[in-house]
Parts: sequence; C-alpha cells; structure tokens
Amino acid sequence: MNGNNVIKHSSDQFDDGYSASINANSRITLANISVRNEHVRLTSPPQQQIVNSWTLGSTTVNKKMEDGRQTDIEYEPTSLQLVAKELVTDEKIRKIARNILTHKSVLMSKTDIINISTHSPMNRDQAKQRLLNDNLIKRNMFFSSRNKTNNTLVQHEGFMKSFPADSSLTEQLAFMKKLSQFNLTWQQYLNSFTNGQQITIDPITNKPIITIFNVHTTNAWFISEKAESIFRSEPYYGDYVNYNEHQVLRPIQQVATSL
Repeated sequence: MNGNNVIKHSSDQFDDGYSASINANSRITLANISVRNEHVRLTSPPQQQIVNSWTLGSTTVNKKMEDGRQTDIEYEPTSLQLVAKELVTDEKIRKIARNILTHKSVLMSKTDIINISTHSPMNRDQAKQRLLNDNLIKRNMFFSSRNKTNNTLVQHEGFMKSFPADSSLTEQLAFMKKLSQFNLTWQQYLNSFTNGQQITIDPITNKPIITIFNVHTTNAWFISEKAESIFRSEPYYGDYVNYNEHQVLRPIQQVATSL
C-alpha cells in the first residue's frame, strides 16, 4: 500500500445486523478491536506500533510472527472487514457456548442444544466442538429408551456438563481458565446447577445444598445407566448433580421360572 491509497474510513454492514467500523490514519495498523452491544469497532491511531493483538470482550489475544518478531502489518480494507466479521462470528460462537454451559440441565440432547440457540447450525457446531475440545462438556450415550417390541434398551447420544478431572487446585484453576474464554466464572458455572440461583453451602458438611432436580429430559428418553455411573463416581457430580433415580432406564430383569 502506498501513500496515495491511505484509507480514512471504511465501514461494513453484515447481513445478520452486526456492523463493523474501521478508521485509519497514514498506515493501516490493527491496534484495537472491541465488542460492545454486538458492534465491532476497529481503531488504528496514527504512529501506533502494531503488536498484532486485539481485545474481544474480556478475552485478549496476542500473536507474533513465526520467528518471534513483532512487526507492522498493512491491511487492505477488505482484510480489515474480514477480520471484523470473523470476530463477530467468534463472539456468536462464544455466546452459544456460554448458553450451553449455563443450561439448567446437566444433560442435553442435540435437540436441547438447538433450542438453546437460534444461531446458525455452523456456529452451533463450532461452539459445541470448542467445548468438547476443552473438556467442558462430554459426549456419550447418556440417554436411553426402550424398544417396545422386545423391551431391549436403545441408547441415544447426549451431552453432559463437565467438572475438573479431580478436586485439586491445579485442575480447578485450569478448568476456571477454560471457562473464562466464554466470559464465565467458576461461581457462575456452579450456580447454573441451581438454575442460576446462588448456591447455599451446608455449614456442617461443607457441601452444596442442591434441592432441585437438575437433570432434565425434554423428550421421551430417560437417563442412561452410563450417565448415572458418572454422577455416582466422578468428582463434583455427587455434590452438584441431583437427579430423579426413577428417570434412569434399566434393563428388565428376567424372572426365572421353574418347570
């Protein structure tokens, strides 16, 4: 880009109602990007050294060249608009992920996740995959139904909200760091197990008091024994998950008959 192609202002309106505004002086350097009220604004003060960093909500990302150098980067206006649109998409994905993590039920079916958000299927799939990659949710056969013909159990895929791998401070801090990517604190996450209400701690046992059922099914499926085994054996679930045992579908016991 030469001096005759200096961009003073560029803006773009996206199909989904989000807008991006770009201002630049002399050279175009990407100095700051912020998201407020679902609007993306990129500003580039004159003579400000580029470190290829940006702020999205409360998440700060810093990037360097492969050789470790930090250098000025020139952007064409279309490139800036693409960056802005990518950040808008990323904000949508993080919002969907947060909705999944704060859902009132520990277990969710694919339909439940669709109902949580009306965003595009691609964004929803990316949000789900991010959570799976970070081990913030699990995917397995967490639901069951019964075959009416032969009374056998049919297993169905579902998603389960996760906890730290163990009760150590190291694992908890690592889990909290992952939650922070989606603007979620550890306490906010725990409160989702009581439908967003502040959790009360029993002064005698020092355990959370969970009085409501927080495992729900919105279809004809039941809780699988696989899901129940996690509730009973893995850390945190015994303290924060309260489910109706009558909703766990078990094989029908064959009654032995004598001839």
